[in-house]
Amino acid sequence: MRTLNNRQYLLLSSLSGILLSIAWPPLPLGLVLLFAFVPLLVVNESLIQSGARKSGSRFFLYSYLTLIIWNVLTTWWIWNATSVGSLFAMAANALLMSIPMIGFHHTRKRLGILVGYLSLPIYWLAFEYIHLNWDLSWPWLTLGNAFASTPSLVQWYEFSGALGGSLWILMSNVLVLVLLLGLHKVYKKQLVVATVAWIVLPIALSVFMYVSYEDVGKPAEVVVVQPNIDPYEEKFSGSPRFIPYKEQLARMLALTDSLTTDKTHFVLWPETALPSGYDEEEILSYATIDKLMDKVAAFPNLSLITGMDSHVRYSEAATPTVRYVEGFGYYDSYNTAMHINGRGDNPEFYHKSKLVPGVETIPAFLGRFAIDLGGTMGSLGVQEERSVFFGATGKGAAPVICYESIFGDFVGDYVRNGAGFIAIITNDAWWGNTPGHKQHMQYASLRAIETRKGIARSANTGISGFINQRGDIVSASEYDVMAVMKGEVLVNDVVTFYTLYGDFIGQWAVYLSAMLVIYYYIKKFMGRKGKKVSSADFASPKVKI
Repeated sequence: MRTLNNRQYLLLSSLSGILLSIAWPPLPLGLVLLFAFVPLLVVNESLIQSGARKSGSRFFLYSYLTLIIWNVLTTWWIWNATSVGSLFAMAANALLMSIPMIGFHHTRKRLGILVGYLSLPIYWLAFEYIHLNWDLSWPWLTLGNAFASTPSLVQWYEFSGALGGSLWILMSNVLVLVLLLGLHKVYKKQLVVATVAWIVLPIALSVFMYVSYEDVGKPAEVVVVQPNIDPYEEKFSGSPRFIPYKEQLARMLALTDSLTTDKTHFVLWPETALPSGYDEEEILSYATIDKLMDKVAAFPNLSLITGMDSHVRYSEAATPTVRYVEGFGYYDSYNTAMHINGRGDNPEFYHKSKLVPGVETIPAFLGRFAIDLGGTMGSLGVQEERSVFFGATGKGAAPVICYESIFGDFVGDYVRNGAGFIAIITNDAWWGNTPGHKQHMQYASLRAIETRKGIARSANTGISGFINQRGDIVSASEYDVMAVMKGEVLVNDVVTFYTLYGDFIGQWAVYLSAMLVIYYYIKKFMGRKGKKVSSADFASPKVKI
């Protein structure tokens, strides 16, 4: 291929960033991702073939341009929470995404075409897996999430999860590039067939699964409440238009009463619906809790799942997240889901355990960039196990709190513990009426496919609604309105392949990445470099990959 100039490099890198952005929900254009990286890969190939000096540094800059455009155009709505924090979050996430791209560049340069291009999906999938599982995880832009608005295309996520979608995307880009640049001349027809098959067969399989799948399980009537209380202006004491907690409670009770009947199994209230800070050890001493228990007891089959701010007190520094206040002592604060059932049992608690970086978990060195999401600042406590709330009729609900719904394998833990459907409670109001809350709602569709579980979702300001086991949004509220909805969720004990084995694709990518890095350095330090391919070689049918 001919050598490109700097202007062309900039244009191609920018084009990849724009293609990645327009492919993202809520737009139903996920298939654009199957070739969105190609312009950037052309930049990489040109830098290597031209023998450009400092090609690694130059490719880092061009790839960072692509990734920062993608991050900014897709998650710009973080700005609504904080300007400094959002700039840091987007810049840092693009920088982390650059790591697998730089690894790919050097592997391609030293180890040749075949190993080089296989390394791209391996490194990227390893990055996505690690980004799902460390304290500062921000997997919003996991590539496989792009199909959240088109669930009919990825029904096979019940086997692979969203990382299977990432693998499909990355290999599609590699195959398209190889064909576009003529990097393979010997088996060109076979490669064309393989590329078409790689792109088309998953779609065909998914559409077949979609039209043939029927929801299974026993019906449960669920009521979801959307009180529409602004977390900045109205929700918390000291807010400019603070609504007294008693009035907030009265609003949610009135909405609940409007649709709840003797046939209702679950009522969902949103994340931090009870915001004033409850001591879990003294939970039965609160008049509010006593009132809720009496309300639920009036309906024999009913369970209430509500979000709340809670804490647990200790006599000493008992956990890594413990806090201390003079005169109060040691305690942990939690973003909690509470379950009250009609049997009269004591309330049960689940503590949110996938915490939002920059607000619910903050390393000391990042304190100045903390993002104010309208709630408690600082590192919250977590719990090791995923709790399942079993209602009076034995139906088990997975109490997934807000950010947790982005993590497929994490949600699978609830199902492995016996959940028959997924109950998401969230507060998406902090980012305003932007694509953010729409993306979050659509991501839940992927969890439905992965687990084959129906979903009921209660969001403070929306979007609330119901999702079936195929990932279709069956009904949804409007945003920024007070609402209450009733729907039927089929509860089942299905355990999918993905639920059993989780993000196995990412795990294998981590192992393979480690092997590639070791192999790379063995070649480097022993002086046995990968074959350097000239532009003449690329025009020859002798070049094989």
